[in-house]
Amino acid sequence: MKMFEKLKSAKTILKERGLSNFVSFIRQRLARDLAGNKLSNYFPIMGFYQHPDGEMITLYACYRDYLKPVHFLAHTHEEGYQLYLRGNGEKYVVHAGLNGAMQFLSFVTNDLHIDVHGKKILDVGCGDGALVYLLAAKGADEVHGIDADLSVQSYHLQYRELFKKALIQFLQFPEEKVGEIEKKIKIFQDDIQSPQINDRFDIIFSNSVLEHIRDLKTGLRAMRELLNTGGIMVHKFNPFYSETGGHEFCILDFPWGHVRLSLDEIAHYLETYRAWEKDKALEVFDRSFNQPKLTLQEIDEIAQNLDLKCLFASEKRTCRWKPDSPPSHILSQCRRTYPNITWRDLMSDSVTRAFLKL
Repeated sequence: MKMFEKLKSAKTILKERGLSNFVSFIRQRLARDLAGNKLSNYFPIMGFYQHPDGEMITLYACYRDYLKPVHFLAHTHEEGYQLYLRGNGEKYVVHAGLNGAMQFLSFVTNDLHIDVHGKKILDVGCGDGALVYLLAAKGADEVHGIDADLSVQSYHLQYRELFKKALIQFLQFPEEKVGEIEKKIKIFQDDIQSPQINDRFDIIFSNSVLEHIRDLKTGLRAMRELLNTGGIMVHKFNPFYSETGGHEFCILDFPWGHVRLSLDEIAHYLETYRAWEKDKALEVFDRSFNQPKLTLQEIDEIAQNLDLKCLFASEKRTCRWKPDSPPSHILSQCRRTYPNITWRDLMSDSVTRAFLKL
């Protein structure tokens, strides 16, 4: 049975991600199964970096590419994203957009047992709009999607047509009913920290958004105000302190580099090893995450102080490999800049919270 599941998984990756990613998957799996799960068994060693505390830290080729592959567009700025999405729009919508939305909605309905049918829903940080379309197709009565930056939708001019095509092709949604979906949805630019929207909702969702709200307390308070009494909000996010939390531009070539180094040290590292990315990476570091950076305990305390009852809490680590240095040493390096951080924060790449408004 286990062998069957492995073959099924391999077939799915080959079909959905292509031959190069399939080969990478096999290499990663063999390295883990045959040689152990040290980082050097996953990625080639390309050099060493001397941490300010004196430790020689191993640098790994392809490490950050594996965690966040679109970083290769860093030096092209917005033009690179436009060209990439226009040339790969259908693949991006189906595999990255709609597939991610389907996984999120499957978790919400199957694991949290939340019924979206007939509900009025707000998707905060809707991005490309995949979840908005999917919720409408799955029976939500009305779906609003807001995002502080909707430029991603302008990169591919046929975004909405691609979503409709994907719903028909991959979800077997009746073609004659696709027109009804657009009557249910509203997508517009708005900032949840100072929202212009004044509706009330039964459910609020966000997927990979909380870590990017600059003033999270203000953002969560605004969401609470937009939620009907007895309403539910569900947030899945990738915290800044986690191994993948630097996102595309701030992940370095060794685990938790964006947390183990101070901002000045990160700037020096980028100047030395990734000069072509330096300006963009520092801009993202400054503008794209919570200010101040928050631990999981601090995030939960914000929710508690807003009288939001926690219905569900989950924290998972995405990466399978062992850290490159002793955990106590890594934590000590991180605490030079972030004294309140814990090992729990470093090990939680995928965090989910569901709250009830009392």
